[in-house]
Amino acid sequence: GGLPSEHKTLLLVKELERALSGTKGDTVSYLPSNLFQTVLCVLETQASGDIQHRAGQIAIKLKAMSSFRDAGESSTAAAWGVASRLSPAGSDGGIGVTNILAELGPACTNNASKLRDILREVTNIGATNGGGSSSALDESAMARLIIFFAERGTRKRPKDGGDSSAIESNGISSVLVGALTNDNNLSQGEGGRWDLGVVNQVIAEDYASLDWTIVARSFDFPGLVILDGEHLMAILRLFRNGAKYDLPLAPIVSNWENHSSQVALLENLLFTPPSVYSFQVNDAEAEDAATIISDGTPLTSANPQGWASAVVLQRLLYLSDIPEVAERVKVILRGGITYCPDVLLCSLLRLQLDITSGNSTSSFDDSVGKRVKGDIMRSLLPVFFRPQKTNQTLAKNPDATLCRLWVISRETVVAFCIEAWKDTREEPLTVRLATVNHVINIIQRLPSPDSAAASVLNNNKDLEFGMTVAFVMADRNLHQLREWFSERRNATAVERNVFVLSLIAYLSRTHTAALARNNDGGPPLVSIENIATSLQFLQGLDNAILSQQISNPASQGAENSSSSLTIGDSVKRLIDACVSVHPSLNNVIKQTSGNADDIEEMANS
Repeated sequence: GGLPSEHKTLLLVKELERALSGTKGDTVSYLPSNLFQTVLCVLETQASGDIQHRAGQIAIKLKAMSSFRDAGESSTAAAWGVASRLSPAGSDGGIGVTNILAELGPACTNNASKLRDILREVTNIGATNGGGSSSALDESAMARLIIFFAERGTRKRPKDGGDSSAIESNGISSVLVGALTNDNNLSQGEGGRWDLGVVNQVIAEDYASLDWTIVARSFDFPGLVILDGEHLMAILRLFRNGAKYDLPLAPIVSNWENHSSQVALLENLLFTPPSVYSFQVNDAEAEDAATIISDGTPLTSANPQGWASAVVLQRLLYLSDIPEVAERVKVILRGGITYCPDVLLCSLLRLQLDITSGNSTSSFDDSVGKRVKGDIMRSLLPVFFRPQKTNQTLAKNPDATLCRLWVISRETVVAFCIEAWKDTREEPLTVRLATVNHVINIIQRLPSPDSAAASVLNNNKDLEFGMTVAFVMADRNLHQLREWFSERRNATAVERNVFVLSLIAYLSRTHTAALARNNDGGPPLVSIENIATSLQFLQGLDNAILSQQISNPASQGAENSSSSLTIGDSVKRLIDACVSVHPSLNNVIKQTSGNADDIEEMANS
């Protein structure tokens, strides 16, 4: 009539517990075969909540009892009969082996000799039951065994040591193992835990001849799950003992069929400390990884070498385009932003530069993971290039990171600064000023501040940004504005004229909000003193420059569009506008020479 309800399952568990605790408990195993299988199915699939553990223990005992109910059946065949219900024959013999071991229980690892006997028996059984022609464990089976033994060996045991069901299951494990190996001397007290020391010994001594690169590649099987850090550490130790080297990176980041399994392994490796797993990195990647360490304190929440690895990042970006695992990959990358923002920004920048320059050693192109890359950059740039906000992701070692970024690409650092400035266009002046001051502080922390300042001030991508930085640096006595103007005057004719027109436009937009440099609220974004110096510079331009004609926006579209405007006309209009807002500038513009102190004094008078 179908599967029972939860209430009926509870009644079944209670009845079986009562029967098995009596003197006729063994009669349960002699139920008709189809009914017996139904009972097992209910116990293993329908129990939940508080009764799940009780149902599992009953199922284990029933299987053990059923394996001996036919006196004419050999003990080996009986044990195989138990396992075959859960491990249908197939090409991957590792599935059958691990399922048999799971049923036999921890007594398999009582000692190295016993484990060898078990592995020999179960592989022979698998070969004769459609599991393959060879009884030797291959690389694929070894990969599954490593995951299985690591999980069982690190599984949390019940803390109440007096749990009778745990003792009972230990005894059943000993009985099953004794039956399979024809050893009747195993005591009920043996088999209480999976001994990874025994497993390590057998793998190291008996399976070193396997191709362990193929073993690493064979972790690509469906349903790979790594439960926690202890499980991962056990996996790595078992692999290392067999291979005699650490788990290699290349097979881990190759093309896998089972994407969710690859994501599971990468996720655990990326969030384990370097003391547990060391990613293979080149010199540039090692320098990226070093940016996060400021005081020598070992990291415990993430692996900077992993986040510095270009091949790891490439694989994550590739996987982010696969719908099946996209959301999980995004969660992993958000973890990188949280725990290793310094390293992730450096490695992503290097990867992007390699791709755009054609230096990438793989077929990886810019379109892979493009949306996710943009999201990462939008998350990371404010961390380093905007003033820090409350509850914002914090850079771990910003000075080292900025210096590393400068080494990777000076032009990109300048571009990042410009981008941070552009992001403040709709922000209040106080926010824009704070951003400019933050950029200036970045300049001061770079290996060569003078060179860095010149790169920012003289960039041709955003002249307004360069002018703003120059003005605020002058207010902070970090820059000589008059000298900078002189350098720009001596540039090529085209560059000079572009600069002059940009300066006129910049002052036209900002002069109304200008304040005195020493006002009570602190240095402004644009100070009256800097406007005075700028007007002096514009007044002092050669007549050959001032007489040059420029387009007159006011005349565009008019019937008579023959009127022209010279640079000198624009300068005069700017001066009139500035003086009308700041009358103190009237004295400044009448001076054609004088030092900076004179100009500042007149501007403040």
